[in-house]
Amino acid sequence: MNISWLLQGVEYMTIRMFKAEIYRLKFSKPFYVMFSIGLVAILFQTYSILDRFYIYVGLEDGELTQIFGYNAFLSMGIDGFMMFFIPFIVVSIFSSEYSKNTYKNLITKAKEKGYVFLGKYTAFIGVIFMMNFIFAILSTSLCSVVNGWGDTFNILHILNILFLVIKYTLYFVSVASLIIILSFIIRSEALIVILFFVTNIIESLIASFLPMLNNRFFILISKLFPTSYSNAFFNSNNAETLHAWFSICLTLLISVMISISVFQKKEI
Repeated sequence: MNISWLLQGVEYMTIRMFKAEIYRLKFSKPFYVMFSIGLVAILFQTYSILDRFYIYVGLEDGELTQIFGYNAFLSMGIDGFMMFFIPFIVVSIFSSEYSKNTYKNLITKAKEKGYVFLGKYTAFIGVIFMMNFIFAILSTSLCSVVNGWGDTFNILHILNILFLVIKYTLYFVSVASLIIILSFIIRSEALIVILFFVTNIIESLIASFLPMLNNRFFILISKLFPTSYSNAFFNSNNAETLHAWFSICLTLLISVMISISVFQKKEI
């Protein structure tokens, strides 16, 4: 196989799919709902609205918690509402083509199936990255204007924010891996959304239960679950962080291989 020909094909489909998904997102109601919730969360964070409310009703005493620019994105808690909207993005990018019967318009030859999947998968990563990047800019800028930067400005702060955007992107994509595979098997979009939340609950329970068995093998297996590696991925800088990186990369690699295999066997 000609590697340059393969890369050109992937590049062509990736750019084509990314442009198509961005265009479709302009007409996607869940996208605008998610973006609006993000803006509300940033406003609540910047002006410490919840703290003000708690103090007003007497649930808390003391000073308001100020969020400064340099750590605004980390403090935003983006994983909360992004986790809620991930299945809808998966449905929009992958499953909706089945319900609209439009996959046949994208694929004219069997060998193009792999290109189409890689294009869509890259577009999915691009959309997640773009949303994280936008929220990072908005939260950092608004908190900096209202509350100040909070520390002596250092270019490393900017690099840390960009690195955090990348980490969140990889984490969200890894969490979506199973549901992406299922989107090629199950045609019901509603069922896919439901299964995302059900499988996440089951995954969380299994990841919490395995270490209780006191077996080294099961403890290592538990580290491959998102529930186990999420804290280490974002909050520590030790061997656990390396385990988290390994788990995420392994999850992405295996999910891509399985997804391509399932998609190529799927009748369009």
